[in-house]
Amino acid sequence: RCLTESDRLNILRTLTKHRPMLAPGVNLQKVAKDERCTGFSGADLAALVREAAMAALSEVFSGGEQPKYVPKSEQLCVNEKHF
Repeated sequence: RCLTESDRLNILRTLTKHRPMLAPGVNLQKVAKDERCTGFSGADLAALVREAAMAALSEVFSGGEQPKYVPKSEQLCVNEKHF
């Protein structure tokens, strides 16, 4: 069966409950609603979250625009743009 938007949202919330750290304001409902996620399985959503985390990590290592006043514990946050 195909996952509904609600199913995808619940899975995304579960996958991001502890890690990766999401930046404040990340709208998982918007991600779940995105037509590009239609037909995704739970495994596909897990891969999406991993890829978003890798994009955030890559940005930090490539000297992406990270404000200097952000504490180290919050530097590696996944933003909507990473999805």
